[in-house]
Amino acid sequence: MGEPTRVSVLLAGLGPPLAERVRHARLAAEWATLVGPAVARHAAPLHLEDGWLHVAVDSSAWLHELSLKEEELLAVLRRVADLRGVRLRLAPLPAHRPEPRAPARRRHLLPEEQAAIEEALAPIRDPALAATVRRVMTKDRLTKPSEGAPPA
Repeated sequence: MGEPTRVSVLLAGLGPPLAERVRHARLAAEWATLVGPAVARHAAPLHLEDGWLHVAVDSSAWLHELSLKEEELLAVLRRVADLRGVRLRLAPLPAHRPEPRAPARRRHLLPEEQAAIEEALAPIRDPALAATVRRVMTKDRLTKPSEGAPPA
């Protein structure tokens, strides 16, 4: 049995129009994280067409600023999607955009938490089952505040 395949990879293989919609959805979902909250307040992806990402910018000052940083912006966006380029235009931002927020700080397991998980897994002989249980236990521990750390 092989590794699971992401749904976005499967959908992208169904054809160019659907692949562009999947890439646009991913860019829109990760927009604020990719470009930062300041840019996200003034610019938003509108649609993807033939590899070109069309972006609405809410003021001429921000349009000028982003035009000057277009290559830098494109390099960041290409980490997520294969793009030919970006087309910036002065336009109202879509009303349905979520407010950009700072990325959540990720908590890591403390050494004693990791040791407790490994101790609980010791009786399990099947490596695949042990790996699955390890992932579940790790995720469970990460959803709870650690005993020895200050609250985030």
